[in-house]
Amino acid sequence: MKRALIILLSVLCLFGFVGCDSGEQSTSANNAELAKEMVTVVDNTVIITVDSDYFTVKEDTVLLDYMQALKADGAIDFAIKDGMVSAINGQENPADWSRCWMLYTNDTELSNEAWGTVEVDGITYFSAVLGAEELPIKDGKTYVWEFKSF
Repeated sequence: MKRALIILLSVLCLFGFVGCDSGEQSTSANNAELAKEMVTVVDNTVIITVDSDYFTVKEDTVLLDYMQALKADGAIDFAIKDGMVSAINGQENPADWSRCWMLYTNDTELSNEAWGTVEVDGITYFSAVLGAEELPIKDGKTYVWEFKSF
């Protein structure tokens, strides 16, 4: 009886480990697929939509946190140099700063027209008041990176 109970518990544990392992793989695959839905690239514009179903957004979550998750899931690639986003998907800011990645959003509480606006699909986005490392994000908001000439 005791031996049968040990065998039964061993089998249940084995199924539990197998179930957890395949669930994690499925979740990772689902996250990578969902991440790709959060990013749209059109020419020199990268549009990032925040969705808390993909990544839990808290009060202190900033755009960089979200972008790092997207990068980990293969939806975007970027580099940061001297506290600024210096490249996205292989397009780098030139040394003379004649062009650079500028950040815009539809979060009206954290944007203004100081660095202009950009229009995407008929929606006007205003320049973000903070950079990616400091800009708090909100579920459902959109963040637009545009490679602009000056």
